Amino acid sequence: MVIVDEKFRFLKINPRFCTMLGYSKEELLTMSFTGITHPDHVSSDILHLHQLSAGEIPEYTTEKRYIKKNGDEFWASVVASAVRDREGRFLYFIALITDITEQKVVEMIQEQYNTAATRHAEEIVRVNDKLNLLNSITRHDILNQLTAILGYLEMMQMKFPDPSLQEYIDKEIHAAHNIQTQIMFTKDYQDIGVQSPVWFNIRKIIVSNAANLPLSTVTLVVHFDNLEIFADPLLGKVFYTLLENALRHGKTVTGIDFSYRMQDEDLVVVYQDNGEGVPVEHKKAILERKFFKHTGFGLYLSRTILGITGMSIQENGEPGKGARFEIRVPQGKFRFVMPE
Repeated sequence: MVIVDEKFRFLKINPRFCTMLGYSKEELLTMSFTGITHPDHVSSDILHLHQLSAGEIPEYTTEKRYIKKNGDEFWASVVASAVRDREGRFLYFIALITDITEQKVVEMIQEQYNTAATRHAEEIVRVNDKLNLLNSITRHDILNQLTAILGYLEMMQMKFPDPSLQEYIDKEIHAAHNIQTQIMFTKDYQDIGVQSPVWFNIRKIIVSNAANLPLSTVTLVVHFDNLEIFADPLLGKVFYTLLENALRHGKTVTGIDFSYRMQDEDLVVVYQDNGEGVPVEHKKAILERKFFKHTGFGLYLSRTILGITGMSIQENGEPGKGARFEIRVPQGKFRFVMPE
């Protein structure tokens, strides 16, 4: 703590301030604060202290650099007030000075880190944009070539009716269609994580995706209205895949049911159908990048999309009694909202 007069000369100084600066008390009492203040702060200090003594401001608070006797600098937080007599006449300034050098060093390091991180993030975005453009062009060219190959194969089917040739042509067409599917998978996978996660009303997502599928013979029941989860914008593909797989692989599916339950502090969204179910030996494989009755990419994509915001998915249905998928949503990634 220090006391300074109207000409900014030190009147009283506590020992700690002497230690901070490396001067003796006797030396400082012959000096003014302008002699130990970094030049960058002197004019601002004088202006605000004049305002403080005139009663224009109630208090002067700042962060500034002081210069020690050995020439080193240190940062300090300063809180200064004006002391007056009973008639309101100015007497002197009293200031509390706190060394914040370590804090400032940390802040400067953090600022440098943030600047570098921002620069690297921008570089990554630019590189990703270039890669995505290259992927899009390459994918477009490959699909064009596949379309031509499929066209020639279909012409061969008509021109060469020999059953022995038809068998090979059918296999080639099937392989070409699989390649098409795999190429389109790269488009879906490329889009994951490109946009920031947002909140989705799950009922609306399920119903809107169901509308794009031939579910006229299937009863769809959703046991919640106002449940929202925080997820990647490709979340709709997860529920589309579950519904589409039911039609493709369920065979006997006539009913699909969505519900939820709480498990510890997490929420579990449950999909259940009454189809054939998933064989035990394929339960893990269908969620990995493996082939099973189609390409297997849909559920692999679903697991990846959910994983963006910490969700997981598993199949635990009983074979012969239907498929059952459970999506576990961690605390903080789900909420129940008031009806509109």
